[in-house]
Amino acid sequence: MIIKKLHGVMAVLLVCAIVAFPSRVHAEYAEVHVLDLNNGRLDDYNAGDTLFVVGNRQLNAVGWETIRELTSKPFSLVFENGQTSIPDDAMKYNETLISITGEHVMTSVGESALYGCSELESVYLPGVTSVGKNAFRYCNKLELDRYSMPALKNVSETALADCVALETIYLPAATIVDFWAFYRSSYVWKVELPSVTYIGSRAFEGTDLEELHLGNADPDVHPDAFYGVSGLAVYSDRKTLKARDQNRFPDDTIYYMDTSGGGSGCDAISASALAANAGMLILCAAILLKRKPSRS
Repeated sequence: MIIKKLHGVMAVLLVCAIVAFPSRVHAEYAEVHVLDLNNGRLDDYNAGDTLFVVGNRQLNAVGWETIRELTSKPFSLVFENGQTSIPDDAMKYNETLISITGEHVMTSVGESALYGCSELESVYLPGVTSVGKNAFRYCNKLELDRYSMPALKNVSETALADCVALETIYLPAATIVDFWAFYRSSYVWKVELPSVTYIGSRAFEGTDLEELHLGNADPDVHPDAFYGVSGLAVYSDRKTLKARDQNRFPDDTIYYMDTSGGGSGCDAISASALAANAGMLILCAAILLKRKPSRS
């Protein structure tokens, strides 16, 4: 009788488990348990599978090494176990990882964590607030959209350097862009940093930067932050910019109203730009005349 009851309980638990985790039963997913990885084992998987890291404890160094070294076919990596960070060197030089997804509790990417992941195409890390030195360096296929790292505040030195697939970058929460942050990411032409407070030395050296959208940000800028950049257009909602006043943008920079959203931005247009464009002058004059007086 006792044995029959135990069997009944086990059957109920099994049904509950299947109902609770339907996606993990699906054939296209390969399931990876933290305990298996900590014991140095990784079940076989098919190219293109999603490897789920699940369990009740953080993935340790052995687990990361196992994923890094024993994944020989293209795969995506999804963390569902409350992993709070991708540690230093975690996936360094892995050449088969194509995407990585973490929960909101994942808040940091360590130094060289994804360095040299040459097949990495996308990341979805909504809770990450900091990325370490060389974190994504040489991720040759990586592209970023508005949802990749929306909470990122600190872009460390060379964190996104040598990422030759990057073209546009939108980091709405970023306040610090450290030196050489985007060094030699040669196809970067448009960057939006509406919260930035500091841009470090040679942050954009080796890029093809054409547009910098600052919104209402008023950053301090290192004297050679835009080393090698020419023909830069800065879009701002501000009447004056500290960096411009300190002559720290390239000499040929032209300032425009910000068209990326929010505010008329006409205060930000430089006198030289207005003189060169009578149509813009008329447009901005019309907008400014329509403004309501500010409340005291």
